[in-house]
Amino acid sequence: MSQFIEDSYKFFERDYNIQKDYINNKTKTNNMNELKFNIGCTKKEFIDAISLSLKDTECDMDILEYIDEDEIEDIESWDDLYCKLEDAGAFEKEIIYYSNAIKYLAEHDPSLRQSMELASEFDYRVNSLDSEKLASMLASENAKEDFRYNHDVIDDFFINYEDSDTKDCYCGDEIPSTDEFCSKECATHFQDEIT
Repeated sequence: MSQFIEDSYKFFERDYNIQKDYINNKTKTNNMNELKFNIGCTKKEFIDAISLSLKDTECDMDILEYIDEDEIEDIESWDDLYCKLEDAGAFEKEIIYYSNAIKYLAEHDPSLRQSMELASEFDYRVNSLDSEKLASMLASENAKEDFRYNHDVIDDFFINYEDSDTKDCYCGDEIPSTDEFCSKECATHFQDEIT
């Protein structure tokens, strides 16, 4: 087991763990294959874990470099997170220097089929392309694809996320988790109902 996965387990192990088997693509490595997380962990802790899981992938990024911590609470799904990251340019990869571009293309798209399809989608003309543009477009697309592999794990977290600062009162109103009832009246109704 890699050191990264062991560190991820230590980071998220708590009272209740959820383990998801995730897509194991033989040509790419994604470190979220067996990410454990707790329903009670905070959104920030989960975002930090996602960032750790993206290390050594095409999508290698620290999500908090692109999203402010105060924006994290607004994220409710994979789509929300993906859109915020895409708007911030998190998936834009730039491969500079001819030798680096040729090496990247040789490793990831030796036929140049995928790179040329991307160039066509972005309306590039053949005479305006070079190896750096092709490699950068492909690296950006691969980063997005690596992030897409995490779709189910991220959505599962947000579906099961419970904001520990609030809970439902007896009457159904949302109250701080430290309170038992929203009012004395509600407490009285509750007592009357049990007796």
